[in-house]
Formats: sequence, C-alpha cells, structure tokens
Amino acid sequence: MRILVIAPTPFFADRGCHIRIYEEAKKLEELGHQIKIVTYHHGRNIADLDVERIINISWYKKLSAGPSWHKIYLDILLFFKTQKLGKTFRPDIVHAHLHEGVMIAHWYSIFSRSKAPIVFDMQGGLVGELKSYGFIGNMMEKVFLALEKKCYSYPDVTVCSSLSSYRIAEEGLKLVNGKRVVLGIDGAAIAKEDGNISDLKIELGVSDDKTIVIYTGGLSRTKGVDLLLESASEVLKQNSQIAFVILGYPDVEHYKKVTKELGISSEVFFVGKSRYENLPKYLALADIAVDPKPDGSGEASGKMLNYMGAGLPVVCMDTENNRSLLPAGNIFVKNGSVDFAQGILNLIDDNRLRKRLKEKNSEKARSSYSWERTAGIINYAYQEIVSGK
Repeated sequence: MRILVIAPTPFFADRGCHIRIYEEAKKLEELGHQIKIVTYHHGRNIADLDVERIINISWYKKLSAGPSWHKIYLDILLFFKTQKLGKTFRPDIVHAHLHEGVMIAHWYSIFSRSKAPIVFDMQGGLVGELKSYGFIGNMMEKVFLALEKKCYSYPDVTVCSSLSSYRIAEEGLKLVNGKRVVLGIDGAAIAKEDGNISDLKIELGVSDDKTIVIYTGGLSRTKGVDLLLESASEVLKQNSQIAFVILGYPDVEHYKKVTKELGISSEVFFVGKSRYENLPKYLALADIAVDPKPDGSGEASGKMLNYMGAGLPVVCMDTENNRSLLPAGNIFVKNGSVDFAQGILNLIDDNRLRKRLKEKNSEKARSSYSWERTAGIINYAYQEIVSGK
C-alpha cells in the first residue's frame, strides 16, 4: 500500500519522536509498503527514506523537542505540501504523527476529497505536553483541550506508543463512537559491547575505574535533568568513584554551568548532540541508566527500552508507564533528588542485583519490544481499515 506519513516536526533530529517515525517507516517498507514522509524544511536526511519537505523557512532552525508558536505557520505550509503530494502519490493510508499531524490529515481528506483512512500515531497528550513546558495557562488550556478532544474523532484508528498515552486516548475516545485505539509500544535498539569502549572513555575523559551512570535524552527541566544533577551531587558526596555521562541537547551550556555551581563538573561528562546511530556505543559504556522524567504529558519513554536492550539496570521515576515497561527489581523513585540519589547508590552497592537486572532487562527487550512487532501491529490496523472491518 502507499502510505503518506505526515510528520509535523524537523525530521530527522535524533530524538524519541523521530526515532519512532524512522523505525516504523523502515519496518513498514520491509513489509512491502511504499512510504513517503512529508515534514518540515529542516532536519537531516537519513537511511534512504523518501522524504518531502516544505519550503525553506530560513529563520526557524529549532530541532529540540517542545512547542513553539512558529509551528502554526509551519503546519499550514505542511498542509499545503500534503495537498500537493496527495494529488500525485494518491495514498491508500494517511499515517499522521502527533496531534498537529492528525489535524492536517483531517483537513487534507476534506479538501482533497480523499477516501484514504487516517491512522493517528499518538505519542502523548497534547495539553499535558504543553503544560509540562509551561506553554499555556488556564484560559488557553481550555482551548487546546477542546482541540485535543476533537483530534480523537478524526482517525479511523489511533495507535499509542505507551500505556500512558493509551489511557489518555481511551478517555478521549469515550466521546467518539466507532473509533478504535490500539497499543503499539516502541521497540528497543539492542546495543552490543563494542571493542572501542576504552577509546571512547579516553575521548570523554572518563577514568577506567569509574562506575558509569548514563542519561540519554532532552536536556531540560521538563525531562527531569535538574533533578538528575541534584541527585548526582548527592551521589558524589557519598561515592567519588562514579561518573555521569549525559547524552543529549539543547541546553548543554546551561547544565554545564549548573554542574560547576554544584561542584560536580569534574565527574559529569556532557556528550551533547549525537546521532542515533551512535547510541549503542554510548550505552555500552554504562553500568547504570537513569530516567528522571516525571509523568506529565503521557509521552512514551523510548530511552527506557534502549536501556533495557543494552542490558542496563535502571533508576527512574515511579510512573505507570515505567512500571509497565520494566521488570520488577529496577529502582522506581516516588520523591525527589535525595531518593533518586539513594536509588543510584543502592544499585551501585548491589553487584548481584545489577547482574540479575542486566539479564532480566535484556531478555524483556528481546522478547517483548521490537520495532518489527510495532510495525506488525500497525500493518494489521492498515489491513483492517482498508478492508472496511
């Protein structure tokens, strides 16, 4: 089938939402579908995907996650680009990522009189995300809540990337008759040990004798990075044989200043922005992985699955989504930085638990979380709605 993928984002930008778009597209191509992705003007081209972009907007270069008022006119341009492509590509399915994407798909179907079914790829709640970034106040919240609820009436099927987003969609779908929601959890990038690990440690400046704690993801307060660095300070007061490796962007310079203020800059190593293809070798460095993100927007935690694929024991916040992904024994933290720090220290002190969790997490990733499985769920949804079931 011909699948037109609407991605209202600067694809590809080496972060969670983009990884899902990329991995789904590649695996759906392997299943025989013809995939065309329509997206913003910026982002890097990757891995032979068929990508079409809107006209270049020279002043807008933001690659990091989070809302922006600029996206209003970018999405209008994306709508017109979708209209143009639809005339020549003539999709059998319109696969829309994010709430903006499903709104564009809806208006495309009206103006083009397209009969192509719409699949909504939902990666979190719209209002929850906007509030987590402090982007909207109480008055605007009502407006965006109405928009979010409306989005659930547009697609034929909604595919959710996490249990949290599934709950949000399920609640929204109570208002809509005859609509379906399915759970299509992200896959895991299986990381393997690499012969260049020692070289990578030398490159970063990390001593061979250090126990390494790694974080990968966005660098912002909404992702829990402030809490992580406060926790790192507590950890290093009690154990100086630990190093923290932080892989991500955009606020690298800001957080370097924070580590200096906390007196821990010599033991916290910032990699900055790195390509998705390099993720396995950085995960292979680590002994423990962390995710301090609170449960606010209902977003998936793709990093968690990659941690599991690398066989890393995990310290994370105690959320429904994290509990649903990770086997028992990993450390789930309910409160703030002191408890998060204690969770890290408990894992460092318990070699037997770390070894057991390495095996359990690796096995869970292999058996339950693959991109082939996710693509298979989406492919089944395609077949059902095209056949009219």
